[in-house]
Amino acid sequence: MKKYILILALMASVNAQAANEGWKNCDDEGTSNCEYQIKNGILTVRPQDDMQPANIPDYTRDCTLTRYPECTTPAPWRWDEDAGTITTLKVENGITSVGSDAFEDMRFTTAQLPDTLTSIGSSAFKECDFLSDINLPNSLKQISDGALAGTALKNVVIPEGSKDNPTIVEAEVFRGRNYGTINGTSNIVQELETLVVGENVQVAPNALYTPIRVPDFNVFKMYCSEGNTSCIEALEATFYEAQTRGLVDFSKEASEYLTTYTKDDNGFYQIDDKLYATADLMTHNAACDNAANCQAILDAASQGKPFEVGGKYYATLDLFANGAACTDKKNCEDILSSNGNPFKVGSKIYNSMEDFAQGNNIKFRIYTIDEANGVAGKTNTFSIRYR
Repeated sequence: MKKYILILALMASVNAQAANEGWKNCDDEGTSNCEYQIKNGILTVRPQDDMQPANIPDYTRDCTLTRYPECTTPAPWRWDEDAGTITTLKVENGITSVGSDAFEDMRFTTAQLPDTLTSIGSSAFKECDFLSDINLPNSLKQISDGALAGTALKNVVIPEGSKDNPTIVEAEVFRGRNYGTINGTSNIVQELETLVVGENVQVAPNALYTPIRVPDFNVFKMYCSEGNTSCIEALEATFYEAQTRGLVDFSKEASEYLTTYTKDDNGFYQIDDKLYATADLMTHNAACDNAANCQAILDAASQGKPFEVGGKYYATLDLFANGAACTDKKNCEDILSSNGNPFKVGSKIYNSMEDFAQGNNIKFRIYTIDEANGVAGKTNTFSIRYR
């Protein structure tokens, strides 16, 4: 009996080692309760024990590493031999917080955050110049100062808090990027175009600016829940700072850059008499026909099926947001089943859904017979070139 127990114990040990192969502790000293792995361009961070919640620790700036004048962070993935391959950050369920300076100055484009996350520390994603896509989960309760400063984010939705526990957005969270000076004036690039703030979100007055930058008011739009005064005050503070610096015409009002919204009984976003299924669709002015249609859109999208709005069919929420309609329901189904291959909409050929959303159809391309058959039906060698 003891032999069997010993064998089982050895097997469990071997399995545990195999499960942790390639994973490293989030702390160089091995004291953290989280671990990470870099594989196929993805930096994954997860709890060391999948039965226990964990946090990504704060990383104190280390002035023994003089890469930057203000010193840099010792987060281990920053100096990993595979750091240069990272394009995506994936933080897995069970992680409850992202510590300060955790991913500062990294070059990934996408950050996937879990539904267990409650806080993002100061400067956590600061100067991630290529970060253009991040999901802020509904569980999030605090975004600390400078957390998203200097990123390439264009559209951000701050999730709803609760009356008893509002979501806190601190100073300089959306500060722009400084690329030096032009004629003695700081040259700031501000990527942010739309910011959606819910009712129970407390926004610091200077969340959107610092003494050396303001949003580009030519494109910027703030969406505030009707009852959120802190959201409106943050916009006004930023706007008046812009006026003081001569970056906005004094004849304009802050309200020109503000849209207030409410939510109906079903939780859909409402502006005047229009309903929107999601905040992103609201910022794209992609309205539903009615509340039932909003629900049908969400149901179909969750099942990977096409849906109809205003007599037109759409394959995905992203395509709907961009106004990229299919020719009919069957065409939408063909797009969804294209599996990365080119597809046809009307008389035009597209390489991908992203190209379709942006209107980038193929101008010149020679197809094989099999490829042409896939996107245009039965054909021959004289009809497989598309201009």
